[in-house]
Amino acid sequence: MVTIQLFARPPYTIDDNVIHKSIKYLISGKQETKQHPFLLIAELIKWIKSKKLLDNILELLANAGYFQYSEDFESELQSNHFFNSADEEAKTRIRAILYSELLVIEIIKRQFSAIDLSNPPVLNCWITTESVTTNSDEIFEYIREAVNKHTLATIKNLKPSEQELEYTRLINNMASLQFENRSNFFQSEIENMTALKSNLPHIEGHKNSIKQRSIFYPKLGSLFAQGLIFKKRADDGINFKYYYSETSFDTIPELGKHIQKVLDTEKKVLQYLKATLNDYTKKGSKNFYRNNRLIKKTIEYCREQNIEIKEWYLKKLNDNN
Repeated sequence: MVTIQLFARPPYTIDDNVIHKSIKYLISGKQETKQHPFLLIAELIKWIKSKKLLDNILELLANAGYFQYSEDFESELQSNHFFNSADEEAKTRIRAILYSELLVIEIIKRQFSAIDLSNPPVLNCWITTESVTTNSDEIFEYIREAVNKHTLATIKNLKPSEQELEYTRLINNMASLQFENRSNFFQSEIENMTALKSNLPHIEGHKNSIKQRSIFYPKLGSLFAQGLIFKKRADDGINFKYYYSETSFDTIPELGKHIQKVLDTEKKVLQYLKATLNDYTKKGSKNFYRNNRLIKKTIEYCREQNIEIKEWYLKKLNDNN
C-alpha cells in the first residue's frame, strides 16, 4: 500500500502557478526530449491545491488522449463518504493524488502496449481526513512481473547476438524514459537486464574484442609518449621529415603505413598522426598532445605496461588545463 499525506509539503519549493506553467510547457512538446515526460507531469499533479488548476490540467491531458474514463472515476469518487465530507481544498488534494497515480499507471501500460496488461488490479483507495492510501504498488508490481515474463520469454527465442541487441534496446528505452521524467521507476529492471545481458554466452568474447579495440589507441599514443614519433625540419629548412625512432619519412601517410606495421594492425592511424604532428587545436581533435582524454588513456596504458614515459609528455596534462 502507498499512503500520501493530504497536506504534506512537496519535496521541493513549488506553487500552483509554477506547476501550471511547467505542465503546459511539458505537454506542448517544446522541450528537447522526443516524448512528453508524463511521469514528471504526474509528479507535479500530485501537489496541486487549486481545483481550477487541477480541472484545467486534466482537460489538457484529456485532449492529449489521457483519462478517457474520468467520468466513471469521478462518479465512484463521489460515492466515497470521506471524500464527500471533506472541504474543497481536501477534495482537490485527494483528486490530485489519485489522478497522479492513475496517470503513472496509464503511462506504464502505454509504454508496454505490446504486452497484454488488460487485467491489472483495479486502483482502490482509502481516504481519511489526513491521507490517501492506494494499492498502486500492487498494480506496478503486476505490470513489472508481466513485463519481465514477456521479455524473458521473447528474448529466450532469439539468437545470442539478437538477445544482446534486444536487452540493449530495452535498457536504453527504460533509461531514456527515466532521464526524461527525472525518475528511477525502472532502475531494478535496468539492473536485472544488464546482469542478464552480461551473462549471455557469447558476451565474454565480445568483451575481449571491445577491450582490444579500447587499448589500440593508447598503444598508438604510447609511441608519442616515448618520443618515438616526431617531426623535424628537413635539410632545406622549409619542409618537414616525419620520424619513427631513427627512420624518416617524407609524408605523414608514409609514416602511417610504417606505424601500422609496427603495431601489426590494419586500423586507421592517419587521423591521429595528422592531428598530433600538425598540432590540431580544435576541441575533441585526435591530438595526443592536446586531447586530455587521449593523454590520460595513454599514460594509464604506459603505466600498466611498464612503458617509460618522457617527462615532457607527462607535463602535457597540466599544460592543457
